[in-house]
Amino acid sequence: MKTIEDLYYGNKIPSETHIVRRKQWKRLFRQSAVLERELWHTMTREQKKQYEACCEKCTEAHDLELLDSFTKGFCLGMRLTLEGVFSFKK
Repeated sequence: MKTIEDLYYGNKIPSETHIVRRKQWKRLFRQSAVLERELWHTMTREQKKQYEACCEKCTEAHDLELLDSFTKGFCLGMRLTLEGVFSFKK
C-alpha cells in the first residue's frame, strides 16, 4: 500500500519524473532556452504578449497529455495486475 499512499499524498509525482536520459533532456532544454532568448530580443511588446499566451496554451496542452499518459499507464498496470492475480488463482 505504500506506493498507493505515496501517490495519494503527493509524495510521488510521476509527471515530474523525466524518462528521457537526463543529459539529453538538459541539452535540449538549454538549446531551447538559448533559441527562446534570441527570439525574445527581436520581438515587439505585442509579440511578446502573444508569445507568452501561446506558451501558456502549449503548457496546458502538455499537462493534459501528461495526465492522459499517466492515466493510460495506470490503467494498463492495473489490468496487468488483475490478470496476474486471476491467473495465479486458477
